[in-house]
Amino acid sequence: MAAWWTGIARRLPMAGLVAGCFLGILLAETGLSPWAAVGALLLVVLGWRWPRPQLVLFGVGCLVLWLAHGQRFAAQERVRAPLARNPAGVVELSGTVTRLEERSGPLPSARLKIMEGPWRGAQVGLISPPDHLLPGDRIVVRGRLFLPERVRNPGEWDRRAWVRRTGLAGVVEVDRVAEAGSPEPWLLPRRWAWGWRGDVGRAVVHGLEPGSREAALIRALVLGD
Repeated sequence: MAAWWTGIARRLPMAGLVAGCFLGILLAETGLSPWAAVGALLLVVLGWRWPRPQLVLFGVGCLVLWLAHGQRFAAQERVRAPLARNPAGVVELSGTVTRLEERSGPLPSARLKIMEGPWRGAQVGLISPPDHLLPGDRIVVRGRLFLPERVRNPGEWDRRAWVRRTGLAGVVEVDRVAEAGSPEPWLLPRRWAWGWRGDVGRAVVHGLEPGSREAALIRALVLGD
């Protein structure tokens, strides 16, 4: 066994770190964080004692990813647990716009990271936000917070599962948005990229009828819409 592990370590020197990162995310998402912490710490101690550098990397990777993702998953569950039983109704949330998408209809076209209150750290999707929003904007949103309904018909698209897969704790139908401060500096590159994307989108469809198939095709080829 020792020779086999040594061979793996020589061919893949970062195998322990990658495996530890994967396990840290998995255990944080499944709510087994205490076991991840104890196991990772034990592997670090044993790794230094034997020594086994791969075990040290495994333990460090597991601990770091558990710390990075555990709080986020816990914040999401604090939002989802009451919503699964009963919609929260009208809420007022303060946070930062982290991402925008070119979407319409029942799907959220913006992400808000909640920065205050008991749900701090969770992310919610915003349906029908104002057009002037940009990544990094700090805002206060008022609207109805809910989880999409469960699938009722065979073959129907599961919006609730999609919300979970994309890392959202819930969805907000926006009624009102107010600015709450200057943009977040760490999101300035994404803010600039979104502005540049809008300029490119307008340029590539210049001269075409708005909403036409030709314009939609060009935007899909150039921007991936």
